[in-house]
Amino acid sequence: MQKGERGVPHSPLLAPPRVAVVCEGDPSNPEEWSGTPYGLVGGLRAEGIDVVTIAGAARGRVARVARDVVALMSARPAAPTVEAVKESLRQSRRAAPFTAEFGSTGTLYARSGLLAHRGVDAVVQMGSAYTIRHPRVATFEDMTVRQAVEHDQYQWGELTERQVSRRVERQRSVYRRATAVLSATPWAAESMRRDYGVSAAKVRAIGLGCNHEASPDGRDWSVPRFLFVGNDWARKNGDLVVRAFRVIRETAPEATLDLVGGHPRVDEPGVTGHGRLRLSDAAESARLDALFGASTCLVVPSRFEAAGIVYLEAAAAGMATIGGRAGGAPHLIGGGGMTVAPTDAAGLVDAMRRMCDPQVARAFGESGRARSAEFTWPAVARRVLTALGLRCESTPVTW
Repeated sequence: MQKGERGVPHSPLLAPPRVAVVCEGDPSNPEEWSGTPYGLVGGLRAEGIDVVTIAGAARGRVARVARDVVALMSARPAAPTVEAVKESLRQSRRAAPFTAEFGSTGTLYARSGLLAHRGVDAVVQMGSAYTIRHPRVATFEDMTVRQAVEHDQYQWGELTERQVSRRVERQRSVYRRATAVLSATPWAAESMRRDYGVSAAKVRAIGLGCNHEASPDGRDWSVPRFLFVGNDWARKNGDLVVRAFRVIRETAPEATLDLVGGHPRVDEPGVTGHGRLRLSDAAESARLDALFGASTCLVVPSRFEAAGIVYLEAAAAGMATIGGRAGGAPHLIGGGGMTVAPTDAAGLVDAMRRMCDPQVARAFGESGRARSAEFTWPAVARRVLTALGLRCESTPVTW
């Protein structure tokens, strides 16, 4: 048996496989992509894999120069005036990091990183803005470009039709070259098959893991205690949560709502703001764990959520969840909670009112907790290794 031979499980008698994890930022940074690359690196190492981390994108001054060059090449002023030119350049700069042209710089960085780490048996490529040339590559994403454009996420709406087309073709090419095309949820996997023509045998929805786990013991279910966690207040629908909670307090005056993340100041009875709590800070992480351990229901009905690790963390803590329906989040929530349409204020109030019933909230919490063992980074790592042919078949997610 040859080390790293395509499609053959790695022999335990040999040295552990060496796997490179590549992403557009720093895979060893717990703040990158909500901690997903960092969590996967930890999961692979927990499985005994020799992991190297590689940045697949320009950073700092090089990234700024690349962005400005792409912006100058793609700017199309609406009129021959100074203001029109400035506005066109501003828009082009916002869009530049999402273009295929900018992604080409990441290809160079990833290639250089792989050359510096010779003898890599396989590569896990986070995202598809850049191209990896290796005989054994698994891509991993929470949504496709087509889905991002359809839901008008981030700066995708700033791109021209030609730029979107070129970026989609880059993604299609990356998928075509890959050994395995992996997604966080079946929602993204469906787009990979439908919109990109990737064979069903090549696509796998492997889930995500938790970046922190709070103890599920000692929770008092008798008093409804809601928890909102999200740095993007607008996308996570924070205003709607506060308005719905105001209605809930009319019939459940004992209910509380804790806000964590990038929230504004909220002066409402029963509402406590905690700001951003960093997992990298021991004291702040402990405060967050205490909130996860004491709250009865996570309520984050996002306007759009491709996946959402916070829902898995709530389930692992034994807490019920209310999430939004747009995106792949409902697959992660599963039987651990309820979902509502992002604009359905009445629906959110009804869901929160149901969660005020201790028996209902507890039942959802127990259901989520029972399924949470499938969503750990070591479990995700085993699915990645199986897809790469480095391990025998692992246990798939129960979607």
